[in-house]
Amino acid sequence: MNQLRSLTAAALLAAGCAAPLTEVAATRESGIGQNLFEERDQVWITYQDRAGIVRTRRGIVLSGDEDSVRLDVRRLGVLDIPYRWIHSVRRPAKERVYVGLSAGTFLALEGRPQELPIERRLEGAGISLRYRSYLNSIEGSVAAGAGGHYRWIGIVVNAHFYTAIPRTYLLLGLGPGWRLSARDDNNSGPEFYRIGLGVRNRLSKRFNVRVEADFIGLRIVLERRIH
Repeated sequence: MNQLRSLTAAALLAAGCAAPLTEVAATRESGIGQNLFEERDQVWITYQDRAGIVRTRRGIVLSGDEDSVRLDVRRLGVLDIPYRWIHSVRRPAKERVYVGLSAGTFLALEGRPQELPIERRLEGAGISLRYRSYLNSIEGSVAAGAGGHYRWIGIVVNAHFYTAIPRTYLLLGLGPGWRLSARDDNNSGPEFYRIGLGVRNRLSKRFNVRVEADFIGLRIVLERRIH
């Protein structure tokens, strides 16, 4: 009996690990309509039925009109779900590549010979390239700006780890910077570091806006999916 329980638990764990990762495509607040569904798409729909019970169904889109979507849920047959019942729609997460424009502030460490580094907030704008694999992503950005009596340029590598909160991720970043002009040539270039949270909001099928807050820094990124 114990062996059977162990095998059952292992099978359930394996099934859970094998389940595809998903991402939120839309919620009731962001708007749900016919434009979200294409024939043969695989989706997870969370909705409230006529009895007031909240259910989640995984199925294949058969068709959709201006009022509802028809879903093939295999053993349960075909469900016709009105859009007004739907709480959220999820899709399998895919690998994506984005290019973006950013602006905001960065927290940097500046060193002086024989002195401890000091923290400084620098302002700037830049461009970024982000690769997302399932629910996590890595981003490389090149930014330039002014602060600390000099102009600077820097490269920052950011890692995004998505959380259980939809479209919210933990942000970790690090990178070097170089001074383009300065009053004191003995100062070394700034070193950027980032630890904070970010929120992604989908504007359309190809465009996102991200807002990131870390320490005393705030960064806004407008990005376009290119793959």
